[in-house]
Amino acid sequence: MVRIAIDIGRRGRSSKFHPANTPLWIHGEFLRGNAGELFVDEHIKRTEFRAGLELRECTGGGHVCAIAGVDGALQHTRTTGSGVNSFEVTSADPVMTTEATNGLAIARVGLDLGGHHLRYGPGFELGLDKRGYQSAELVQSIAWTF
Repeated sequence: MVRIAIDIGRRGRSSKFHPANTPLWIHGEFLRGNAGELFVDEHIKRTEFRAGLELRECTGGGHVCAIAGVDGALQHTRTTGSGVNSFEVTSADPVMTTEATNGLAIARVGLDLGGHHLRYGPGFELGLDKRGYQSAELVQSIAWTF
């Protein structure tokens, strides 16, 4: 899975319109790739665009930051498989392909750790659609900031 994210915020010098070290950041992301469910005979191809806001609270040196955010997303999935437990699947099980495009709200919490340029970010995301719970994911990122 390839994930490209852009976070826009400000660290450092204050200006009249944007105070230094404000905790509010703008977040945007594009995601595309393959996924699957553990022990289920399925192959999932997913494309997702998302944008939202996040709050960042950092230690004095900025080496450890806590992040909480909410994104709105448009997600397209194509799922192929039988949906049967991998240990019980047989050649007689029908294989189906379904496609869906959904709007999602994604809540994110995590950490942003590292130096001024190279950062590491473990986190957790919870996706909700119009039916309720849609996904829960542990995520990791490596970022170069400038």
